[in-house]
Amino acid sequence: MAREAQGYVGKRILPLVAWPVLFLGAAPPAEPLQVRLLPIREALKKYPDGTDPRVWAVAKKAGIDLSRPPNPLLACSYRNNRLFYVFYNDVRNLAGPQDYLIQRIRKEERSWNSARDRKPQTKENFLVEAFRQRDGALVGSDRHHASFGLGSHHKREVRKEFEIGFGQLDKVAQGKDWPFDKKKRYHKIQEYGPRRDTFDQVKFSRSVKWTLVVTFDRDGRWAVRCAELGFDAPRKMPRP
Repeated sequence: MAREAQGYVGKRILPLVAWPVLFLGAAPPAEPLQVRLLPIREALKKYPDGTDPRVWAVAKKAGIDLSRPPNPLLACSYRNNRLFYVFYNDVRNLAGPQDYLIQRIRKEERSWNSARDRKPQTKENFLVEAFRQRDGALVGSDRHHASFGLGSHHKREVRKEFEIGFGQLDKVAQGKDWPFDKKKRYHKIQEYGPRRDTFDQVKFSRSVKWTLVVTFDRDGRWAVRCAELGFDAPRKMPRP
């Protein structure tokens, strides 16, 4: 029989992949992986000019100055039927068998044509990526951002299910050492797409899961939610 290990996201406990039963005299299990939000300004310090070029201008269009974010951990707004958000996270307790983490993401989008629509259009995509780690911490951080437009729809929902941890991918990422370009800290194994072959082939030995859900509609209602990281914006913002 296998015993369930536990993983943390923020301050909440999440189930991890099962660990084998420990035999007498064996080493104790490693500390559970912990995903935590990073202060935006702290994350930006890691960029040469103190700004994140992929996000800075988009945030300004959304009415947000990332040098002085209204909330230190999460920036988001909904203007002119367009929802914007950005936050950064890292993973702790990374003492483990390899110098990198694998992250896989299942992304589901649903769009409603009207308030009475009971059969939304759906789309499912999958992403697999790898992050380099050193001395028990990610090299850098993981940025999460988007600018979603409503288009002709009445309502949209985007759901992202994350799993990150130590794992292997046959013929792509195996062994202890970082298997990709030594000059880079990040590698995209599979870009977002409808095929899930690579997604399903990841074999985790120790991982943690969390979910982000974004919803917005033509009546002005919107939300950016992650129960594991403790926010449900704009109603509940994360606490430092």
